[in-house]
Amino acid sequence: MRATTAAKGDAMSYTLITANRNYSSWSLRPWLLMTALDIRFEDRLEPFAKPDNYEDFRAFSPTGQVPLLIDGDEDLSAFDRVDDVGGEVERRDPRA
Repeated sequence: MRATTAAKGDAMSYTLITANRNYSSWSLRPWLLMTALDIRFEDRLEPFAKPDNYEDFRAFSPTGQVPLLIDGDEDLSAFDRVDDVGGEVERRDPRA
């Protein structure tokens, strides 16, 4: 497990749960975006260990899917919440 050391978002407790970022661009995308936006988060990796991980993943994800962003006690779609937190990036940075 690796946590970012970014300064922005210190007061928030985000946990991003992904799986096999080397093979899954869906897991890689929120991790890259949050890292690029300097959003502090706990990085939790839950690898695809079996052909069907649905029941194992339901232990931490209501949908049994990843990526999952946990904001305190609230489970969120990683993309929706990252857009809320860093959605201003398109207007602030012409490179976005």
